[in-house]
Amino acid sequence: MYTRRCEKKDIQAILELGKKACHERGWVDVDWSDLHFYTMVKNIMVNQNTLTFGLFEDDLMIGFICAQLHINPWNSKPECHVHLMHIHTTHRNHYQELLNAVYEECNRLKIKSIKTSQGSFLLDKQQCEYLLVKNGFAIADIHWEKKSED
Repeated sequence: MYTRRCEKKDIQAILELGKKACHERGWVDVDWSDLHFYTMVKNIMVNQNTLTFGLFEDDLMIGFICAQLHINPWNSKPECHVHLMHIHTTHRNHYQELLNAVYEECNRLKIKSIKTSQGSFLLDKQQCEYLLVKNGFAIADIHWEKKSED
């Protein structure tokens, strides 16, 4: 098993796993469009501020991690935000390998701050908290959400 930076040739595998990730998390609604989803994923893949790594077994992608690099307008220090990590159900004990790939790239780029949320992982609350604390994450903020009634 190994990780590597995703390339154009990996887009189809990411699309398939990404669609499963959305469905397993309940992020789909009646307006789901494969065309829209595929376009958005391809745009993410070519964005120079996106880190996308795949987890491979026998050259078959079984998982991926997607993180966004950005600089806030009030600070010149770049940050990394892990938005989504998804691994095939038979390999869910390999989250660490994908996190390590992001850590190595952030170290290379001299990025000191890596952020994420529990929703980025398909783990129950206790497993996710264990993984994050084990990796040195701490609760930095609580995000609040308001949904319109429309």
